[in-house]
Amino acid sequence: QVIALGAGDGHSETQLVRHLMETGTSRIELCLLDINQPLLASAYRHAVERLALQPHVQVWALQGNFHQLPLYAVLHRPAARRPRRLFTLLGGTLAHLDHEPRFLQQCLLACDVDDLLLLDVPLASDPCTNPAEIKRRDRLFAQGVPAPYAAWLAGPLWRYCPQVEGVDFHWDLETQGPVPGSYALHAVATVKSSQRADRRFSLFRLGRYHPAQLAQCLSEIGWEEIGAELYGGEHSLRLYRKRPAGQRAESGGAPAWKGKRE
Repeated sequence: QVIALGAGDGHSETQLVRHLMETGTSRIELCLLDINQPLLASAYRHAVERLALQPHVQVWALQGNFHQLPLYAVLHRPAARRPRRLFTLLGGTLAHLDHEPRFLQQCLLACDVDDLLLLDVPLASDPCTNPAEIKRRDRLFAQGVPAPYAAWLAGPLWRYCPQVEGVDFHWDLETQGPVPGSYALHAVATVKSSQRADRRFSLFRLGRYHPAQLAQCLSEIGWEEIGAELYGGEHSLRLYRKRPAGQRAESGGAPAWKGKRE
């Protein structure tokens, strides 16, 4: 059972299911979960169309807030009555969370031993102890908030801020995140008007992670990293397994899923 948290347009999750079927998985149940109803409907149609030739794939959708995941009883059937679960946070969803460990502890509280977690992880350009190096080496920070981001984020400000005459964007750097070794870029908008003082709004958060320290952080809350795949130069897919309560982290051994390691 693949449970796609924050499925968005569903393209990555659908492609993942296709790859799993190609590797010999006999049967898959794909649940797409998102709070945005139009986007969820589009994701569901896409998945059904692309997986129509796969008779052993069942696709369904659930409109909801993944921060309230424990409340959705349909996702937490008794272990004897459901297949192994793979939770996914793809498309940079992890990097938008305000407190990643707290989310994983509280919202995945009902996970069973051997459940899997697949994360799409933007990688840190430099340890967060060196803000000057981050600002120099992080390409997104160095180039400023891209115009497409600014146009998308500024829409509500133009619609709902009174007397707005201009909106400027810049990145703020956060280096005191809850995941050791991580940092985050915050897209901050300055709303300008000749009739009142400037107003500032933080509209978007994008985290970056040091892979080894992220793995250690997740290990401390019960998720053991078993594989990783680097892609795009600055991103990584990382797979974790829920280990039994009280079991200590393994000190070595080959990953169960062999990907390109950092």
